[in-house]
Amino acid sequence: MLAYIEGQSLRERLRQLGQQGKLMPTAQVLSIVRQVADALRAAHHAGIVHRDIKPNNILIRDDGTPVLVDLGIAAVQSGPKLTRTGSLIGTPHYMSPEQAQGQHADERSDIYALGVVLYEMLTTQPPFVADEPMAVLHKQVYEQPTPIGRLRPDLAARTQQIVEFCLQKDPNNRLQTAAEMVTFLDQALADEGGGGYESSSGVWRPQPTSVTPISQNRVLSAPPTVEAAVPEPPPGKRRGWLWLLPLLLLVLGGGGWLLWSALDRGDEGGVIELPEHNGGTAEGVAEVAVATATAVSRCHSRRCNLDCGPDDYAAADVDAVAQCHGDIGTQR
Repeated sequence: MLAYIEGQSLRERLRQLGQQGKLMPTAQVLSIVRQVADALRAAHHAGIVHRDIKPNNILIRDDGTPVLVDLGIAAVQSGPKLTRTGSLIGTPHYMSPEQAQGQHADERSDIYALGVVLYEMLTTQPPFVADEPMAVLHKQVYEQPTPIGRLRPDLAARTQQIVEFCLQKDPNNRLQTAAEMVTFLDQALADEGGGGYESSSGVWRPQPTSVTPISQNRVLSAPPTVEAAVPEPPPGKRRGWLWLLPLLLLVLGGGGWLLWSALDRGDEGGVIELPEHNGGTAEGVAEVAVATATAVSRCHSRRCNLDCGPDDYAAADVDAVAQCHGDIGTQR
């Protein structure tokens, strides 16, 4: 039998606030995340890693108390590993870099995901956003988030540090335990004008603070956008590269079709199947996509009535394809 929680999910709450152009007060945000971190502390102490922390899996009771739910893909650290080889477990926007690469997830992976939730609650969106799940996973592994201080300069230094520590790519550089995260959040709450107390039953309760939403326009600062200048080609060289455009579109289109068919879209968690290549990592998927896309471009060589060697297309490298067709253009 499942318990019925009177209230709404954190995702629904954030969506409602976004439609109104509002944000939760910072002290309320930290209070919610602090209670979720405390729930993770208990789960981790029991040897359980959640592996899918996200706003959809955090319910908010009518009194404002958060409830962490959906342990459907949780893993017991000391038990048998049921994850299939070549599979990713979680939701791309909230997956840690090690999860995105198909590696082992531990308590620090949950801390990363909760840091993503905290970032989103404070700024209206996760640190990494893209149209396709695989693009999000690539950012999780290789790109740095926009520093939250640039988006929310009003935040206390301790609050900014918690986000920074949680979102470190290397698990060894993050906050190491949920208990450590709780300690930092208590300090940040004090800096942000909030706090809490332990009830007679031993449960932490937040001190009464304002829960009136704040305007996004009042606290959010848009990060500066720097547009890269596109250099002009030297005189006489303009036509030399124009013929490559259809080829590049063909390569990108073929790779995009493969990734589209391989992954589900949206904010749904679960298992993302990867091709059996390079150990089932995200990099392996990218290589398979490019290799398949380049093979499609063989039809171009047939139209030219010229044969490119098979080695030219065997490598999963766009430069190899460009070199091959550069030779074709020269012979024509």
